[in-house]
Amino acid sequence: MTNSAPILLIGGTNGSGKTRLAGELAAQYSISHRLGTGFVREVVRSETDPTLEPDLFGSSYGSAAPVNRLIGQSQRLFSAIQHCIVRADAEGTSLIIEGTHLLPDLYWGLGLVDGYVVLAARTTQQHM
Repeated sequence: MTNSAPILLIGGTNGSGKTRLAGELAAQYSISHRLGTGFVREVVRSETDPTLEPDLFGSSYGSAAPVNRLIGQSQRLFSAIQHCIVRADAEGTSLIIEGTHLLPDLYWGLGLVDGYVVLAARTTQQHM
């Protein structure tokens, strides 16, 4: 690893506290950049259209097959997210990326990432 600044990923379900944890870590450790996968998805959407990639334009969980949609979106966003990680590493800047699209199968063992956490929402907790 060439980067001494931490690169962290926080994945998990809706309502699990990803954004809150990212904010707390960013403040506590003076992380330079914080990015949500929803913002990455918006950038990727700007390069395509709903007729070519309809699942990319729908809610991650708003379909008849929500798990399949989330997996498809996650796979589609992987390259863009990976490029963000590579850039942070090359620049020596710290980065936290958080979002539902950070599926363990895609990111586990990615060499440039210093920490990877996956959160699960409590079944009794309402999304805030």
